[in-house]
This record gives sequence, C-alpha cells and structure tokens, in this order.
Amino acid sequence: MALDLQQQEELEEVKRIWHKWLKWVVLLLVMIALITIIVSAYRNFRSYQNTRATDELISFQQKLEEKQESIALKQVAALQKNYPHTLPAGIATASLGTLAFYRGRTEDALRHYQWVYDHEKNAFLQGIAATDLAKIKMQQGQFQEALKLLQKPPTKEVRFLFEDLKGDIYKSMGDNTKAVAAYERALKALPKESAVIRKSDLEEIASQIEAKKILHLPCL
Repeated sequence: MALDLQQQEELEEVKRIWHKWLKWVVLLLVMIALITIIVSAYRNFRSYQNTRATDELISFQQKLEEKQESIALKQVAALQKNYPHTLPAGIATASLGTLAFYRGRTEDALRHYQWVYDHEKNAFLQGIAATDLAKIKMQQGQFQEALKLLQKPPTKEVRFLFEDLKGDIYKSMGDNTKAVAAYERALKALPKESAVIRKSDLEEIASQIEAKKILHLPCL
C-alpha cells in the first residue's frame, strides 16, 4: 500500500523518536534476555541440546565481534537446523534480524524475525520478534498487519513495548485518540525498578513515551 507524503512524514518522525530512546529499550531487552538465558541454562543444565546450542550461540557472538559474518551465518543456519526450538537459536536469529534491519536489508530482517516468531517457544523472545515484525510492517504502511501482530503480548515484560508500538502505528494512521490511549497503556505497563533495570532508565523511557503522548493529544 503506497503512502502519501503526510503519512511518510509521520513515519519518519516515529522512527526518529524510536531511535532516540532505542538504547534504553535495547538495555532493558538485553538484560532481560541475559537473565532468561541464565535461568533457562540452570533449569536445563542436564540437557545436551541446550548445552550444545548455548556453545554455538557463544561462538556465533564471537564471530560477529570478529567481523566473521559468513561463519556466523553458517552457525545460525546450524542452530536453526539442529536446535530449532532452543533459546540460543532464537537469540542468534533475532540478532541477525536486527543487524539486517539497521543495514537496510528489510527482507532479510523480516525473514529472520519471522523465523523467531514461528519457532521460538520462549514467550519473551517471541514477543520481541512480534514487535520487530510489527515495526517493519508499520514502515511498509501495512498497519493492520502490524496491529494484528500486537493483539496480545505473550508475557507482561513486553506489554509496554506492544502498547508503545501500537501508539506509533495509530499515530501513523492519523488516529491520535487511539495513539494517546495506547501510550497511556504503555506507561502503565512499564516494569518496576529492579536489579535488571535502574530507576533512571525507566524514567528516560517514560519521558520519551510521555513526549509522544503529549505531542499527539487529540484536539478538544
């Protein structure tokens, strides 16, 4: 669906705001993912598959850091083939999706995120994949498809991301009333301060959502 000039401008503004506080979202998600990995590893330390998959994930991360992307791609392919429903396979594939997305390779990003969404059993990571897919759908102007992906968050940890992204989508559709309502739900769903995320981080995230909400309050 083609976008008119006004809609394109709206999308560009959404992306600008999203990138402004992306580092805080990434911080939250990485920390939660790390805890999830630790808990999963502890619960499944006797599982040969999980142990092998975790080893492959660590090696994959090292290859990315060393800029050996061709080897890293082969490792992800092996993870998907041999350990498709393990958390390490989902994390590695999601990492490739994010790398592709920020390099402008949208179709590759969609393929990676869709794989995670279809195969990942971990509710948190599946929820993150849903938001990743929805962001791309939104940028492509496929608003209803994006909203469909965000109908029900699989875990409370990602609810604020679902609602915040819904707000961005409604804003891009020109429905400021629904956008503001979604931003308000996002604020209410923010996680509590903990060892994982600091109060200052939460305040930064909240201020960015508040800014979007206030900017697009419906006219009375």
